[in-house]
Amino acid sequence: MDEQFIQTFVSELRLGFALVVDRLDQTNFRLDQTIVRLDRLDMNIELLRAETREKFDGIGLYLKSINGHILDHAKAISKLEKRVTDIEERD
Repeated sequence: MDEQFIQTFVSELRLGFALVVDRLDQTNFRLDQTIVRLDRLDMNIELLRAETREKFDGIGLYLKSINGHILDHAKAISKLEKRVTDIEERD
């Protein structure tokens, strides 16, 4: 009877270890899937950063351009005001 108990016990241990190994394999598979998803997410974040950086650079250039045009117009208005003032002073 002791021999049969030992064989049953060993059989149950092997079955238990097989279940543990199976669960570990499933867990490793799920972890691998998660890592792949995180890598994709990281690539998407890097792409988003690059696109955002590019758009902000474009906006910055546009604002600098507008600022340049405003300064040009301000100079032109200043010259016109000076001419009007000169004309008024002559009369």
